[in-house]
Formats: sequence, C-alpha cells, structure tokens
Amino acid sequence: MVIGDRQVKTRFADLPRCLILHSMPWPTYRDMLPALPHHIGLAPLRPTDFNATRSPTRFFDFTRLGAAGIYSDAEPYRGFIRDGKDGCLLPDDPLLWSDKIIELAQRPELRARIVAEASNRCG
Repeated sequence: MVIGDRQVKTRFADLPRCLILHSMPWPTYRDMLPALPHHIGLAPLRPTDFNATRSPTRFFDFTRLGAAGIYSDAEPYRGFIRDGKDGCLLPDDPLLWSDKIIELAQRPELRARIVAEASNRCG
C-alpha cells in the first residue's frame, strides 16, 4: 500500500498487488486500515531536524494493525524501538531493507514475536 498523488500512482502502477491510495482525512485513514491485511510495516525516515522532532506514531499504527515494523535508525525511532524485539531498526540502505522485508516475509514466527512484543509494550 502506498499513499500519494498522481505522480506516486504513475510510479507504482505497474507493481503487482500494490494498492495505491490518495491522501485522505485522518479519520477515514484510521478507520479504513484495519479492513486490510497487514504483515510488515515500513517507516523509512530521512534524518532531518524536522523528522527528529516527530513522535514514533508509526510504531503504534503498525502494532494496532498487527504488522511487524521496520524503521529507519534515526530519531524518533532510535532510542524508542527495541531492535529485534518490538521492531527492526535499519540504516537507510535499500539492500538492507529489502533483505529484512524478505526475512520477515519468510519467517511468520519472527513477525508474530515482534508483533506480540510490540503489543505487550502498548499494554
């Protein structure tokens, strides 16, 4: 699933099984997501001053949806995500991200353990 404008739609249109959504109001997004199956959540984030002031909301989004999260090893995730326990922290290297996606896709028990740890942490 990718959210974006026409340019995003054009860029990802040829990917099989890729759902492309337009931007939408928060309540619509929040209420629509649980209807779709989720296994792995991706939260790449450039290490900028603006992003360093963000909160780790994707952790809560992914946990609520039952997805194991892969996060950039940058603020706000660094120091919050417990790497290998309730999520995966990675540098912004596409090869490392694709390897981790493949590992999580092939190891449902690992995904389930990460989701369970994240859920326990959320209470």
